[in-house]
Amino acid sequence: TSSSGHDSANDVFEGYIAKSVCEALTAAVFLERYPKCKISLEVTVMSAEGGEVPMAITAASLALAAAGIAMRDLVVGCTALHSASKESFLMDPTSNELRAADAAPLSMALMTASGRITFCDYQGDREGAIVKNLAHIAHEGCSFVHSVVAAELRSYAAKLSPELEDDEERIIFKKPGSVRVPSAKAT
Repeated sequence: TSSSGHDSANDVFEGYIAKSVCEALTAAVFLERYPKCKISLEVTVMSAEGGEVPMAITAASLALAAAGIAMRDLVVGCTALHSASKESFLMDPTSNELRAADAAPLSMALMTASGRITFCDYQGDREGAIVKNLAHIAHEGCSFVHSVVAAELRSYAAKLSPELEDDEERIIFKKPGSVRVPSAKAT
C-alpha cells in the first residue's frame, strides 16, 4: 500500500501475479503430502517484457519441482494475442505488442500431461472463434514451453542424482517426495 493508503498499480499487479501463481499451482502440488506445511514461493519479475504472469507460473512450477516438492505435473504458461488490424495471432507477445494491441491477450497455464488448464485469463470481447483460436495458440505455446522446461529439469536432476531413473515419459526421484516430469503429449 502506498503512503496515501491506496494500492499503486504496481502493488495491484504484484497481487494479481501472486494470486494467479497460487491458483495455477494448487492443482499440481500434492498438498495432501504436506498437511502441516506451508509452501512459500517468492517470484521476482526482473524485466516486464510481456507475459509476466504465465512466465511467473512456469518459473514457480520449476522451482517447486527442483526443490523436490511432489507434483502431479509441471505447470507451464503462455500468452496469445489476436490483432484484428494485422489479421494475425501472436504467441508470447512482447510488452510493445501488448501495448499496441487492439484486443486483450489470453493467458493460460496448464499441466501438459493431463491437458488440464490450471489458469486462464481473458478479459476481451472477441467472438467465440477467435477466442477458441487464442486458446489453441496458448495451449500450443504451453506445450512448447513444457518441452524446454522439462528438458532443463531433466538435465538439472541428472546432475544432482545418479539414482535418477529417466525414460521418455517421466523423471522419478527414487526418494520420498518424488518429482515426476511428464513429457508433452504429441498432438
